[in-house]
Amino acid sequence: MHVSFRATAIAAAFLFFTLSAIFLLAPDLMLSLWSVAASDSAMFVARRAAMVYFGFGVLMTSARKLAPSPARTAIVRGLLAALIALAILGTIEFALGHAGAGVFAAVTVEIAFAAAFLIAEREAPAI
Repeated sequence: MHVSFRATAIAAAFLFFTLSAIFLLAPDLMLSLWSVAASDSAMFVARRAAMVYFGFGVLMTSARKLAPSPARTAIVRGLLAALIALAILGTIEFALGHAGAGVFAAVTVEIAFAAAFLIAEREAPAI
């Protein structure tokens, strides 16, 4: 199965910008999906997370045309670390009872994007 870095980066940018908008404008939506109380503290952290997702969106938009290179590999490794860590954290938080089953929607997307970036990077010509 062929997965291009460019297509994956564009899809990820779209996802990150969408998440940024949701976390900024309607953080209670995501929190309720995960069965997390929308306290003032949770809303504050969610809005701050919006800015991180915005930054990831800019990164992916900027990197989408990069040819295989050490810089692109570093970007992919950083994203893989973040995506896998988020998937693990979501699973742990569910197991501890801090999040509801809705968190597995996020975990599924995180694993899917991690796999797509990993495949795209492995299919790239050697540098």
